[in-house]
Amino acid sequence: MLKSNLLLKKIFWTLVFIFISILGTKIPLPFISHENLRDMPFDSILDLTNNDETRRSVMVLGIGPLISGNIIWQVLTITKVVNLKKTPKKRADFQKHLLILLISLMQGSIVVLSLMNVSTFSTMEDWKTFYILLLFVVAGAFIMVFLGNMNSELGLGNYMIFLLISIMNSSASRAYTLISNDNLINNSIFIYIIIFTIFLLLSSVILDTAQYRIKVNSILTNNEMYDKSYIAVKLNPSGGMAFMYAMTFTVLPQLLFRVLGYMFPNQKWIEFFIENMDLKSELGVSIYLIMLFTLTLGFSFVNVNPEDITKKLQYSGDYINFKRPGKPTYNYLKNVVLNMGLIGAIYTLIIAGFPLLYGLYNTELFDLMMLPGSLMISVGMVLFIYDELYVLRITSKYKDLFD
Repeated sequence: MLKSNLLLKKIFWTLVFIFISILGTKIPLPFISHENLRDMPFDSILDLTNNDETRRSVMVLGIGPLISGNIIWQVLTITKVVNLKKTPKKRADFQKHLLILLISLMQGSIVVLSLMNVSTFSTMEDWKTFYILLLFVVAGAFIMVFLGNMNSELGLGNYMIFLLISIMNSSASRAYTLISNDNLINNSIFIYIIIFTIFLLLSSVILDTAQYRIKVNSILTNNEMYDKSYIAVKLNPSGGMAFMYAMTFTVLPQLLFRVLGYMFPNQKWIEFFIENMDLKSELGVSIYLIMLFTLTLGFSFVNVNPEDITKKLQYSGDYINFKRPGKPTYNYLKNVVLNMGLIGAIYTLIIAGFPLLYGLYNTELFDLMMLPGSLMISVGMVLFIYDELYVLRITSKYKDLFD
């Protein structure tokens, strides 16, 4: 049955890979005390995807290095720093994995030093244990790279399915911890949080599915399909992409400065950047909000590129009513994407950004203030997987011409 049904086969492999990743979180790191561990510094997706159990396992880095590496690689590709057209696929994959290895080593070093309760490299006494632990956590990260690549080939949701599972697990753990707080339950803010969460889920689904449809007159379309020819622009064209990019670009400098802080202790300029680039500082949150707004608007033009659409319309001979081909069509599309992008950017800034500002002045609820961003990322990924399932379900209904 698995051989004959592509959908069941993909679901089966995805469940196998998820099981292996969860199994890895149950394997504790050796040589460290698993009691009274201090909190690790906030580290982008690493913090969103970890809970108290995974922070002590060989999978402590999780899917974080793979996500960060892919994001940086995509930026290098978009800006044409890396010319994939001239680079062989094997070499490009090798270079990308080297980038992921570098990020894993940086993140892994900070995590291991934190787990060993060591403040600087100069105070390190047991280098052997450090290297062994670093090897374990980097190996765990590359197991996730392997599972992500295999799931992209054989399963559903590519490597993002692991981010979805990790975010859901971590968010549920944080929510349970905070809800268990008697002071929070007896406070009216608990009711507001539930109402806000329901509103966030409904509004995120609406913005990710609502479309502004621009009717296109196609010379190659018959009369029956005439009314169905259109260009669709989502109400929030960037989706949840901006969150992961904003987190990565905001925290990577902080990650670099933390490594420098371990190498060169008591440097005031390094300590200043570490303290003020963190998302628990006013400057760090401000930079994150600016980055989030800018990226949300920018990715609207990446996902719906007016220039590419204009060229395709010209080549095919199609046109938009009352818009001349060429620059007038481009300007019209650019304005539509800009307006939709501004709606998505303002919504994202209000829903996911400003709760962080509230969390700065209420540190007890700071972890809960990260949930809006997590939920918006999760909604986007769930809808992506739903579309993939829908296409596969339609494909599975077709039979081979020659059995």
